[in-house]
Order: sequence, then structure tokens, then C-alpha cells
Amino acid sequence: MSHRAGILREPAYGNYFADNETSLKKTVESVKNSTLIHPPGTITKYSNAGIAVVGYTLEKVFQKPYVEFMQQNILNPLGMYASSFEFKNSMSLNLAEATMWSYDGRSFKAPTFELGMIPAGSLYSSVTDLTKFLNMILSDGSLNGERFVNPNTLKEMFTPQFSDSEEILDSSQNISPPSPSQEIWDEPELDEEDRIRQMDEFPERATGAMSATSIEEASPIGNLSDMKRIRILQDLVDPIIDEDGTPIQLTAGEVANFSSLMADTLIAAGFAESAEI
Repeated sequence: MSHRAGILREPAYGNYFADNETSLKKTVESVKNSTLIHPPGTITKYSNAGIAVVGYTLEKVFQKPYVEFMQQNILNPLGMYASSFEFKNSMSLNLAEATMWSYDGRSFKAPTFELGMIPAGSLYSSVTDLTKFLNMILSDGSLNGERFVNPNTLKEMFTPQFSDSEEILDSSQNISPPSPSQEIWDEPELDEEDRIRQMDEFPERATGAMSATSIEEASPIGNLSDMKRIRILQDLVDPIIDEDGTPIQLTAGEVANFSSLMADTLIAAGFAESAEI
């Protein structure tokens, strides 16, 4: 629950990129064939797969499907009758529609399907229902005079389970920490949020990441045929992180070449426009 297990972020089956609508059991079983991203207990690494494992543990312990267990023990007792971890036809009328967009400017209605990693992101709910849950949490586990969670349990939930100093490998694990020359964010499960966090924590190990550079100072990366020329439309207070891990300060009016992915992202976000010659 503290995202310190070291397992991958998305399970092979049942993730939000897959519409196979597999079971929670198969989703968790698919994790067994993966490799650890970090040694257990050493690095905070967000994982939907990890939360799926926690939910499946509930199923095995209580011998009841996760969806049913949560409905009977959490949602219904709190009066969250408009909430469920599985879609119900009665929800159709009030279901919010989502729109997805692509880098080439297309937009389309987001598809709807059930995730296999149900505990990590399949709750259908309303603002009023979520308010009931929040009130219970902020009232030491009680709602309308009824106790749902022991205050000591809540206190434990809100207590950090690991300190920053513990994010160092224990010598008893017989695992060597990354060498100073190793770019510790160079692994397949590292997303942009992870890379930025680790660059902040280990600037001495980053290539060209000691300080933010301007666009003029940034070196082009990749094949030039995959580059796009863009004009920056507004100043950004914080630098962006280029694909080679270099912080770049954006200043309105500057023109530079970026990779197609980075350029399209900045254009879509309204920070830049195409400046093709």
C-alpha cells in the first residue's frame, strides 16, 4: 500500500490500456511473470498492479469477490448507494462522458470497459457519495454517530511507513546500489514523474541535469527527420524535462527544434505553435 513492493506499474492484463475486461484473478496472476523494477522496500514507485494485489488479497481472505465485499462492507454501510466498483445500468443516465485526444489533433469519445485491476481505478461514484466517505475519514472514522473505522487504524493509515533515509538499500539485502555513473531512471517502467523526482534527488547522477538550460543551449536529440520546429507562445515558470533528461526553460518568442512527441505535446497544451519553414 506504500508503493514500495518494487513491482511494475501496470499489470500485463487488466490495465487501463487493455480492453480485454479480464478478471482480477488473471490480472494479478499476470504480475508473476514480470520482473522487479526495484528491490522490495527500497524505492517509492507507484504501482496499479500493487493495489490490484491488495484487492485480490481481500478476495482470498474473505472468500468473496472484491466488488461484492466493498459494496457490502464500505459503500452500502456509508450510504454510498450511487457508488459501485462495477457498472450498473442505473448509472447510465448520470455517467459523465469523457473525451480523448491524439497528438495529430483528433478527438473522440473515450471507450468504456471494465478494468481487470478493479481496486486501482474502477469506482463509479458521485460527488455527494464521495463526500460521505471524506466526512467519515475526517471524523476519526465515524459518520452520523456510527463508527466505521477505528481511530488508531486511521492514524496508522496516515503515518508515513518509510522515511526518506530508508530509501537506501540495506546491506543485508546483498544488492548493490546504483553506481554514480548509472542513470538510475533508465528503466522501462520509469515515467516522467519518476524521472523528475529522481533527478531532483540525485542531480549528480543526471546527464546535463545540474541546472535548467535555455532552448538555445539545449542540443537536438534523435533523428532530425523526427524533429519539429516550434515557436514558444508563453513563458513557463518551471522548466520542462526533455527526452534526454535535460531541464529546458521555455521563453515566449523563442524558436527551436524538438522531437515530434515533445513538440506535439507543447502545441496541444497551448504552450507553442508550429514554426515550420
